[in-house]
Amino acid sequence: MTFVSVIIPSYQEKDFIGKCLDSLIENDYPKESLEILVLDGGSDDGTREIIKDYSKNHPFIKFLDNPKKFAVSAVNKGIRESKGEIVIRCDVHAEYCPDYISRLVSWLEKEKKIGSVGGIWINRPEEGGIPYALSHFFCVGPGRYRVGVKEPQEVDTVPFGAWRREVLDEVGFLDERFLRAEDLEFNIRIKRAGYKIVLDPEIKIY
Repeated sequence: MTFVSVIIPSYQEKDFIGKCLDSLIENDYPKESLEILVLDGGSDDGTREIIKDYSKNHPFIKFLDNPKKFAVSAVNKGIRESKGEIVIRCDVHAEYCPDYISRLVSWLEKEKKIGSVGGIWINRPEEGGIPYALSHFFCVGPGRYRVGVKEPQEVDTVPFGAWRREVLDEVGFLDERFLRAEDLEFNIRIKRAGYKIVLDPEIKIY
């Protein structure tokens, strides 16, 4: 079974970190082939204590410090510290479908020319019109992971991303000069290297 590393940047996330980790714990991927690295940027709201409690109860969850604080720095440190053949970047403000990890792995193992794969965002705030607005072309533009697709397809970008270690070794890590939209720049390099980026609507991020 392919060993997988999940990387999660974190900062002041006491209201979200538990739900995020619970959804990943409940994923169907074998835990003996999984590590979850949570890199915290110095939270003082109780986030760090929550992560450490999870790591005590689930040995595959590991707490790491992110002294540079920014998410892009956390991802790069996580890649360096991880040991997975496949690396998955997750966001703490999300929950993930039960087969999230296994579907990402299946795509990356299926075809070597796939450099990154991801799923669709499903916005579900408790009330109001925000979910509709965030999934409508008029409000968010042509980003297909936001507006949805019916079938898997090649795209220019996906949320978060999952990569084989060999692709990271070839194209490099994220550029830490970009504190925002670093994933867009990274995906440009992936495509310039001749790889595909695939969006699968069955891979759901809430």
